[in-house]
Amino acid sequence: MFRLIGMIVVALVIVALIGWYRGWFVVQSTRQDGVHQVDVTVDRGKIDQDKAKLDRDLHPAATQQTTIPQ
Repeated sequence: MFRLIGMIVVALVIVALIGWYRGWFVVQSTRQDGVHQVDVTVDRGKIDQDKAKLDRDLHPAATQQTTIPQ
């Protein structure tokens, strides 16, 4: 059970690091009057662009237009 939880945690950390590197997530923090505020922004458009690019790279034949001879 502990191995399963450990593997899930490791997978989440890997996804978070890849997402941060790719620009999917932006973390900002501000401090004002002794209060820390942390903002996390998720760029859904960037995630969709990367998914589309990955799909094109993995399935190049599916994105090519084919013509049917008549």
